[in-house]
Amino acid sequence: IVTTTATIDSEFGTYDIEVSGAKAKNYTFNYIKGTLTITERKVPFTMGGITYEGLRSSSTAEVVSFDQSEDSLTILETFYDNGMVYRVTSIGKLAFYKCTDIMSVTLPGSVTSINSSAFEDCSSLTSVSLGEGLTFIGDSAFENCVMLPSITIPKSVTFIAPNAFKNCLGLKYVISEIEIPFEITSDVFYSISSQAELDVPDGTKTVYQMTAGWDVFSNISEVSNVGMDNILYFAENTREITIYSLNGQLVRRTTQESLSDVWLHLPKGVYIVNGNIRIK
Repeated sequence: IVTTTATIDSEFGTYDIEVSGAKAKNYTFNYIKGTLTITERKVPFTMGGITYEGLRSSSTAEVVSFDQSEDSLTILETFYDNGMVYRVTSIGKLAFYKCTDIMSVTLPGSVTSINSSAFEDCSSLTSVSLGEGLTFIGDSAFENCVMLPSITIPKSVTFIAPNAFKNCLGLKYVISEIEIPFEITSDVFYSISSQAELDVPDGTKTVYQMTAGWDVFSNISEVSNVGMDNILYFAENTREITIYSLNGQLVRRTTQESLSDVWLHLPKGVYIVNGNIRIK
């Protein structure tokens, strides 16, 4: 006889399973309790070829798969389904694995984690915009994204797993907004160009040079938020092309010859290019 205290109305959790009542000649039975685990059923929701799975108990959702040949993706921050509003907080493991048609991805600020191999082998990916709420970048999250020219890592990030940007052979600029760098493994940026530039917050260059994993970059520059007067001064007094965000954060330095290519790979937004407002 197998019994448990769980019923069809039980909450999520674990419940004991007990076995009793066995009889046989010449045998002695020792009973060991088992465990029944009741998990929450995930609620699927699909829009634009992207499938999300929501949990009603927490009102959160995860991106789990993609089944269309779109080249530009914007992940939903929230969605409404059957009387519930779900907040998208995670990009699931292998969610966009080998989606070779994707060129541009924009993640909302609600996303806190990008899990293992989420964008691995997205070989056409040229633009990634990470939200300000991101804290976790998983193992091989962007491995083999060979066309990705730049990545901005928000200051909210607290962990980057091994191989996260491994074999991103086209990566020329890594902009880290992390003010106090934490140690990462040496293979996070394995096989990227030896000429790749790491831009870090003003006053942190020495700390980055001394922090494991970040010290693989031989070209580290400090950037700072500047006012419009300084932006205009730089535009008038240097041969270098500078691109800033509207809040004065340096986005890219380039040359006139390379500007078209750099502009092509920037996420959509409003920028100040050599003192002039440009909208992409």
